[in-house]
Amino acid sequence: MITIDTDPKANLIYLGGYIIKLFQNSNSRRIEITILYDYVNDFIELSFELFLYSLDWLFIIDVIELDENGDVIYAPK
Repeated sequence: MITIDTDPKANLIYLGGYIIKLFQNSNSRRIEITILYDYVNDFIELSFELFLYSLDWLFIIDVIELDENGDVIYAPK
């Protein structure tokens, strides 16, 4: 949810966009979830819970999938 009293970088839509950009600038379409968290956390310090919510958002809009090992796969439809 977008609110006026929180850091815009802590917004799920913003974080989702940043994750998409990471995949687009990467040579890989698959990143281990903890490594992806480290990349995002280097950009903006956030809880793992907020990070997972941003992944939920991307999953709901069909941008990512998870494989059997828990790796995040960039697979826009």
